[in-house]
Amino acid sequence: MPRIQGHRAASTRPADAKTTTRKTSKVDAPPAKKVDAYVAPAAAHGASPKVGVEKAGLSFAGKTGADAVVDLANYIEAGGSPFAGESDSDRAKVFSTLSKMLEPGGGAPKTTRPALLQRSAAATALLSLAGTAKADLRDQALGAYAKALGGERTYGLRMSMLVNLDAAKLPLTGQAKAVADKVRAELLPGKPPYEEWFKGGKHTLNVKHYVMDDF
Repeated sequence: MPRIQGHRAASTRPADAKTTTRKTSKVDAPPAKKVDAYVAPAAAHGASPKVGVEKAGLSFAGKTGADAVVDLANYIEAGGSPFAGESDSDRAKVFSTLSKMLEPGGGAPKTTRPALLQRSAAATALLSLAGTAKADLRDQALGAYAKALGGERTYGLRMSMLVNLDAAKLPLTGQAKAVADKVRAELLPGKPPYEEWFKGGKHTLNVKHYVMDDF
C-alpha cells in the first residue's frame, strides 16, 4: 500500500512578534456599493429588460457589446430569466451573437481579464438561452457551448462552465455530449490518478500543505 507523506510548512512569523488590532469606526467603513435595479430578479422588479442585437453587438438594459453581456450574465445569476418571453427569431439572433463572443477569433483564446470576463458572461447567457429555446435552437446553443468548453484553456473558467452545464441538466447529444464527457473526465475524474502518482515503482507521495501566518 503506497504511503502518503504529509508536510506542513512552518510559520515565518517571529516568535516575539506582536499582533495589534484596531477597531473600525463608521468613518473607516467603505460606502455601500450601488446595485442597479435590473440586476435583481425580474419577479421583484417587474418585467425583464429586452435583450437585443444591434450593429455594436448585444444590447441589454441600455448598454451594448461587452458591457451588455456582463450585465446580462449578472441579471441571470441573480435569478432573472431574460429569454423566457423572447420570440424564436429573437433568440436565434442573440444565439448568433453570443456564439461569436465565445469564439477565439482564429487563435488561442485570450487570457486578459476583459476577454475572460466576456467569455464567462457569454457562456452564462448562452446556457440560459438554451434552457428556454425549442429543441433545434437548444441543440445549436448547447453545441456552441460545448465547443467553447472544449477549447477553453483557462482552468477556472473551464471548470465553471462544466459545473454550470451539469447543474442546468439540459439534454446533450452527439458531439456536444462527447466533448462534455471528455472535459468532465479531465477536470472531475472518478478516482485519483494513482497510476501517474506512483509510476516507476514509487511508493511514497509527498504532500506539502502551506498555512497562512495567522494560523
